[in-house]
Amino acid sequence: MAGIFNKIVTAWCNASAPSRIVAVNVAVFAIIWAGCLICKISGLAESGWIGMWAMPAGMDLLLRPWTPFAYMFTQYEATHLIFNMLWFYGFARVFMIFSSPRQLIGLYVYSGLAGAALFVAGVHIFQSMSIGSASLLGSSAAVMGIVTGAASVYPDMPVRLMLIGDVKLKWLAVAALVLLGLCTYTGNIGVQMAHLGGALMGLYYGVSLRRGKDICKPFENMTRRVQHIFSTSKPRMPKVKRYKPKGKQAKKTTSGPNTTRQEFSLNDQEVLDAILDKVKKSGYAGLSSEEKRKLFDVSRRIK
Repeated sequence: MAGIFNKIVTAWCNASAPSRIVAVNVAVFAIIWAGCLICKISGLAESGWIGMWAMPAGMDLLLRPWTPFAYMFTQYEATHLIFNMLWFYGFARVFMIFSSPRQLIGLYVYSGLAGAALFVAGVHIFQSMSIGSASLLGSSAAVMGIVTGAASVYPDMPVRLMLIGDVKLKWLAVAALVLLGLCTYTGNIGVQMAHLGGALMGLYYGVSLRRGKDICKPFENMTRRVQHIFSTSKPRMPKVKRYKPKGKQAKKTTSGPNTTRQEFSLNDQEVLDAILDKVKKSGYAGLSSEEKRKLFDVSRRIK
């Protein structure tokens, strides 16, 4: 069992940022279905278990404050998971050409949160009669942020598709937005607003990056602080108590080395100056063998 766990940890550490996000989505999908299976066996309602992951639009959001983050990694249907992850992974590879792994994860989270905000706003503005039953589930908003983020930085980048040929990234992004919107359409205007929120966040990231501003910088700084706090790669050295002499011994110890080093430097300089004066007057040939040796030793110590 420990060997399997070590292999999983090693694979996670060696995986790229896009692969890690895909792995989290797949793991949450497996957890969702494992929980649903337990609910069926025990006779409990699946809706209560799924509701722990879905983000509500009403006052229940105060009771489930983790759902604005949990929903963006959660899919209930296998086709929804596969469709989202294929689009995400394809555009994430392009995104990683000009951005760091932390920026990818940061924009994914930012886009998901932007989608959550517009979801709540859309439900309250356009569907005020069904706020209590409205909920948001799926990574489509976060995926749309990566799609528009990559396309807004390199809109004319050619991408070769099988049976089609080269297609510019901006048109591929438009196709992704249309297909993701159609495939996830449920008649809930709040869900479509969430997709729009994710897409707008990705567009804002790309435009800002082209102007020299990185909106994901706060997220990068926060993750670095957290990583520094929980990092175990640098073990702390045990503290060693140093002996501190007292009284006259302490004074002698602290003043001795500095005084000796200063006097030693002054003596070297005086010897060097005297020998150089003699060289100016009578030349190097006028030096005795002893003076030549001193000149060599002093110049070597000064260097």
